[in-house]
Amino acid sequence: TEWAYGRNNMYPSYSTNISTFHVLDEIVDYYQDQTRFPNMHEIVVAAHSMGAQLVQRYAALTAVQSSDRVKVTFWPSDPNSYVWLSDARPAGPFVDCDTYDNYPEGFSNYAADNQQYATALVARGRDALLANYQSKQISYLRSTQDQGDYTVTGCGAYSTGENRDVRFLNFMNTFPPKCDNVAGGNCDTVDYVEEGHDAAAACLSTPGMSRLFYDNFNGQGGRAFDFGPRRTDGD
Repeated sequence: TEWAYGRNNMYPSYSTNISTFHVLDEIVDYYQDQTRFPNMHEIVVAAHSMGAQLVQRYAALTAVQSSDRVKVTFWPSDPNSYVWLSDARPAGPFVDCDTYDNYPEGFSNYAADNQQYATALVARGRDALLANYQSKQISYLRSTQDQGDYTVTGCGAYSTGENRDVRFLNFMNTFPPKCDNVAGGNCDTVDYVEEGHDAAAACLSTPGMSRLFYDNFNGQGGRAFDFGPRRTDGD
C-alpha cells in the first residue's frame, strides 16, 4: 500500500531511492514531449480510492506543470484521505494526537520519514506547498453515497474528519478550489455523482467521462462546468 504515498521502491535492494512520484514524473514528461506526441493536448493523472490518494499527494508535491501546448489535470476520485496543506485541522476526534500531522496526512515528519521526493519544497514550508498545489488544475470527483470509511493507520486521517465524506467537505472548505481562467487555464472543478465507492461508476459517469476524455479534447481549452449541486461553501 505504500506506493499510494510516494514511498521508495523496495527492490532491487542495492538501489531503493525511487519514489512512486519519480516514476509518475517520468511518465508525464514522456507524454508531454511534443516531439514524440505533437498532437497531445491534455494529460490526466487520474485514479480512484487508494490511487486517488496518490494523485492528490502527487499534485501537492510535483513540479510538473501544464505547458502552453499540453495541459496537465489531476483527477482524484473518492480518496480515503488527503495530505493536509497546513498544520491546523478542523475539529475532529483525534486533533490532539501527537502524530496527526505526520506524513501521509501532514508533513511534520517528512524528512525523518526518509522521503526522497520534493524534499526541498517541503523544507520551504506549508505556504510553498499550498502554492504549488494551487498552481495545479485539480478535478475532484465525489460520490455522495460513499459515506463509509475503511481502516486507516494512525490518527492523521481522522483529524480531518470521521469518514470520507466529511474529510472531503472539510478539505474543500479549508482549501477552496481555484479557477484562474474558466476558458481552460488553471481551473479546478468539483463534481458530484450519486454513486457509492465504485471506480467503474466514477469513471463512466458523465463528469468522469468529461474530465478523463472530453475536456480540452481539441486543445481549445474548453471544459465542462461542475456537475452536481454544490454541497459546501468551498466548492
